[in-house]
Amino acid sequence: MSTLHHWNFAKWLKSPKTCLIHPNIIIACFRTSHNKIKKEMKTTEEKSAIEKLIFSYRDAFNAEDILKTVACYDEEGILMPQGAPLANGREQLKATVGFLFRTFKINIEYIIDEVIVSGDYAFARTNSKVKTIVRASEKTILEDNKELFVLHKVEGQWKISHYIFNNSKMK
Repeated sequence: MSTLHHWNFAKWLKSPKTCLIHPNIIIACFRTSHNKIKKEMKTTEEKSAIEKLIFSYRDAFNAEDILKTVACYDEEGILMPQGAPLANGREQLKATVGFLFRTFKINIEYIIDEVIVSGDYAFARTNSKVKTIVRASEKTILEDNKELFVLHKVEGQWKISHYIFNNSKMK
């Protein structure tokens, strides 16, 4: 019996002295490595797209652009602000964001701490520095927030599904 036809794969893996390399193993190792690299590249692309969405959301919010801010959410998007009722769906989001823009001048700067992608859903954990000016009194409030974005890929585009934040400490 030929060694190539009847060999013990488990024994071969454990033996540092074995020099026998079967062509099918080389191909399988190459395919596994290639698929892992492709998956890592895909994940990196997805994470970049998610980071771009979060920074687009920040830019639209800081520019007080209601339509661009709300467009970052999916159709049933949910905003869960600290100490306020949640906004569910595009119409409630428009009303909530409009109220915020009329009442406050807000500037947000996000730092993305973590992005995890799993299929058509992803999670992004961020922290932010927020400067809020109350329009009625001109009072300035500085906050350090932490946020969680739940994202959903809709028709090839990442959108915010749920966004929740709370204050780490008020200054």
